[in-house]
Amino acid sequence: MSDKAAEASTSSRPNDDKFSFLHFAWWVGFLALCLTMMQLERTPILMLFIAVLFLPLLTIALLVGTIVNIFARRWRRAVSALMAPLLAVALIKGLWLIGLDPDRIHFLLVKYPHEMQMHFSPDGERASRSWDWGLDAPLASPGVAYTLIYDPTDSESFGESDSGKTVRSMGDHFYLVKVYEGEP
Repeated sequence: MSDKAAEASTSSRPNDDKFSFLHFAWWVGFLALCLTMMQLERTPILMLFIAVLFLPLLTIALLVGTIVNIFARRWRRAVSALMAPLLAVALIKGLWLIGLDPDRIHFLLVKYPHEMQMHFSPDGERASRSWDWGLDAPLASPGVAYTLIYDPTDSESFGESDSGKTVRSMGDHFYLVKVYEGEP
């Protein structure tokens, strides 16, 4: 009778050793926050503040989660906690490699208002336009000036190559121009 009772108690107990998504979500959130702060403010001091604030907490959660799950013999959860930072970095890097980086996301967020501005202008979509996207400048050093250009003739992509300037096609005749100020 005791074997049946033991079997019934173990079969009704849910399996606690499943792969966990929690640590991965925390690390992806942290990296997304860092990339968002980099895109919005473009200041290394703000990113350093975010890293100093959240990185120790995430590291402690990683270590505690791994150790607790190892002692509880929940191997899948321990591996989930241990592999979370590597998988989060791989996800962000993979998105970056396929072209979904902060500049692309920023462009996708502001594309519609720029298209509407061109649509309702007297020249329509025939005229070239440009919008200032700001300056990325570390303290006491030259930076990078960002400009979004709409060029219906696509002459911007065939323009002269300059060592202090890069042109990236964003699609639909839009180009992101980065001008590196103070290049040697």
